[in-house]
Amino acid sequence: KTRWHRRQGCFFHYGNLNYYSSINITLSGFWLILFTFLRKSRYWIRQLEGAPTQLNLPIDRPRPLKQTTNGAHLFFQFPSNMLESLRALCRREGVTLFMTLLGAFKTLLCRYTNQEDILVVSPIANRNCSEIQGLIGSFSNDLILRTDLSGNPTFRDLLNRVREVTLEAYAHQEVPVAMVLDKLQIQQNSSYPPLAQVMFSLQNFPMLPPVLPDIQSKLIPVDTGLVKLDWNMIMTEENNGLTGLFGYNTDLFDKETITRVLEDFQDLLESFVANPNCRVWSD
Repeated sequence: KTRWHRRQGCFFHYGNLNYYSSINITLSGFWLILFTFLRKSRYWIRQLEGAPTQLNLPIDRPRPLKQTTNGAHLFFQFPSNMLESLRALCRREGVTLFMTLLGAFKTLLCRYTNQEDILVVSPIANRNCSEIQGLIGSFSNDLILRTDLSGNPTFRDLLNRVREVTLEAYAHQEVPVAMVLDKLQIQQNSSYPPLAQVMFSLQNFPMLPPVLPDIQSKLIPVDTGLVKLDWNMIMTEENNGLTGLFGYNTDLFDKETITRVLEDFQDLLESFVANPNCRVWSD
């Protein structure tokens, strides 16, 4: 067997359970998948080639020589009326709520770092193939979304750029980010993650406690004290508005700094909702 077949055999065959029958892929279909995978790999190499390897975030302390995972999480909630205003803006501009929030977040990063080539990681479920819908396990992947903010665009123009980059990334989501980084041969630095040190995600369904007979349950947030990146912004779209959890590396940032970042992010969103023609670098 080839290495590919051996790996698939290890994944789909365990004990007396054989899942080969649940995947209906012919030999010609396999070669088509392989060709498509290679083509999508080339997209990511073109997209990320020459990208800056570090964001100059406003750290409160010098970065350690070796990256740490010590962190904390700060819960935040935006005014309830902001969500409806953002949804109306999304409808007018033909973008999703994720794209709008990401555009504002990248504007914030642009202003804080004084950089115009902004890379942000965003996780994706990566279950867009019907053949794997019935399989148990995680197929998630991280997408590195690179956006050019040069030319001092209006927020409306920036939304078009973010939409284009996001849709292209979704269309090429199957390629593992680790493989892309390996192909790019980026020089590793032990003090920070390669290419992207910030993550942004939006959950458009609230986490609900399990419903069990004769048992009352509730969700209790737990701060593990660990973060993988410098900043980790997780927002949730709920019926009563937008909430979020901002994870940050405590060896680099103080809580007061992150509180100020969140305040600036809310101010940006409110200004863009009021006037989408505001520019990235406003006076």
